[in-house]
Amino acid sequence: MTRADPGSKLVDMPTIPEGFSPIRKSRLIRLDRVRWWGCVAVPILLLCTLCHTPVGVQALSALTSRSARTATSTTVPLEVQIGDRQHNLQVPSGTVADALAWSRIAVGPLDLVDPSLETPVDADMYIRIVIRERRVSEALVPVPYAVVWEGDPTLPIDHQALRAPGRAGSTVQRNLDEHHDGQAMPDLRRTESWLADAPQPRRIAYGRMIVRRVYESPAGDSVDYWRKMRMWTTSYSPARAGTPTDAPWYGYTFSGEPMRNGIVAADLDVLPLGTRVFVEGYGEGEVLDTGGGLGPRDLDLGYTDEDYRSWARWSDVYLLWPPPPADEIVWILPPIQADR
Repeated sequence: MTRADPGSKLVDMPTIPEGFSPIRKSRLIRLDRVRWWGCVAVPILLLCTLCHTPVGVQALSALTSRSARTATSTTVPLEVQIGDRQHNLQVPSGTVADALAWSRIAVGPLDLVDPSLETPVDADMYIRIVIRERRVSEALVPVPYAVVWEGDPTLPIDHQALRAPGRAGSTVQRNLDEHHDGQAMPDLRRTESWLADAPQPRRIAYGRMIVRRVYESPAGDSVDYWRKMRMWTTSYSPARAGTPTDAPWYGYTFSGEPMRNGIVAADLDVLPLGTRVFVEGYGEGEVLDTGGGLGPRDLDLGYTDEDYRSWARWSDVYLLWPPPPADEIVWILPPIQADR
């Protein structure tokens, strides 16, 4: 053994027997390395040799087949239908939810799965997944306003005044459509609606004030009246009324009186029986007849067959004083037909 310089650590050096040269010393070191590698390599060589012997091959084959049988026994085959696509899978035992999760098949919260997700899987099971979607659409639907008529005793009869113009409202209509695998399902459509903007009615005042008036005709006739109406006047007589001559009611009016000058026919919903009228060129008349073809603005002037005169024109008809009770008055007259 040698000693180093003062202040340095001692280093033990292996003792070399006398008579060995430096070359022999390096050979000793290499022999130590060979022994170490031999301890590692020999077991590896023995294992490789054993695997290539019939006994080793049989042992490895038995181990492999046992592992295969174990893996095969824990999986089951099944078929999954998603829309128009089919998937044949081999999945571990468990529930349908486990099989889909193991196969990385995502199921949406609205999708339909048959059988249910909690059902245990069986061999050759058929699983149907329906992709369900819900689509919402909204539309504004106009709501027409109503027309409200208000009687005004300070407004003359047959006069009108607009109190409020009216405004249309709107309704929100929501449609909830359901689609299965991209196909619309009309039977599952749901519709709901609510009023978004209430309509405002159109308010019209009509006159209920009746005033006694006097009409002076060009022929010198003077009549008191309470209303003047524009009416389509025509004429008829027993032979022109369309009644068969052998009918028991031929020549008689609705009131039972025989046809004569001064009897007029009208719509009784507008001019009740007994209403007295005056028509320029015809004179006075009384509503004692009616007919199915008479409209609310029609007045048929009666004649005998001997003094018949043809009428077919618009005329001013004066309703003679006094007026009937308020509940028998048609306060709002129907509009005049423009095609006459």
